[in-house]
Amino acid sequence: MFMCYMILVAAIQNGEFLRLLEKLRLEKEDISEASIENIASGLFDISDDLPTTEGKLDFKSEVERELARTVAQLVSRIKDQHTREQMVEQLVRSTSALTGPMLFTLLVEPNEIKPRPIEEQIVSTDCIKLLKEILVERMWEFANSGQLWRLKLGVNFLYQLSDWESEESVHTWLANEIQDSKKAGMFIYQMLSVSTLSGGASGSRRIYTIHPLSWQKLLNLKQLLESVKNHSYSEPIETAIKRLGEFVEMEAQGNEPPKEVYVISQLDDESFEENYEDSRL
Repeated sequence: MFMCYMILVAAIQNGEFLRLLEKLRLEKEDISEASIENIASGLFDISDDLPTTEGKLDFKSEVERELARTVAQLVSRIKDQHTREQMVEQLVRSTSALTGPMLFTLLVEPNEIKPRPIEEQIVSTDCIKLLKEILVERMWEFANSGQLWRLKLGVNFLYQLSDWESEESVHTWLANEIQDSKKAGMFIYQMLSVSTLSGGASGSRRIYTIHPLSWQKLLNLKQLLESVKNHSYSEPIETAIKRLGEFVEMEAQGNEPPKEVYVISQLDDESFEENYEDSRL
């Protein structure tokens, strides 16, 4: 298992990780069932420490989601349902990581948007319920130890914690956490949505947006603004704070605010452009 882990780490260091994931998916039929658990275990173990971007994938969570998809395809190779579910439970219990198991569980869980026939489900609803119980406990361990803030998708996982346990408990925890202005800024940074717009005379640009309406499920926006007031942050965060203030003011005046708010864009030369309006919004 250690050798498998080191191979995965080397692939990350050499910039070959996405290619390795693709190779594993393409060749999954040739991988023995005995090897699948070791590979999936190694992928989960490194899932909290993946690089922000690699190659042409610009979304902050894309590498992690590719990892979860690879684990799901590998695990689906186990023909016996009971054996497969035992393996999945063991994989989630044995790793100390949060990101891989969380994204895997979200990926294989059927929902209204992506319903699956029972025969196509990788694990049963009872197994998914058990995984959620394990992960709720782990999320609180990460939250209370401060580890959640270091994860690329840590703050985003609070939505799942809110759904799987209770909104009130997440509100209470986060209200206390964001009294620290540094953590308040980290919240805003992690909640920035990033996409890439290619082409045109000016080249490609990275588009930063926020979704304050959904943030209200997790915290009080006015408290967040109070926490970051009179503190210095990076340009995307500073501009997001300004947009968030405009959003709160719009709500206070009784106007219907947009679901998605443009923040700023970043050009190929790394400079920022605040006044660019994304035509997709």
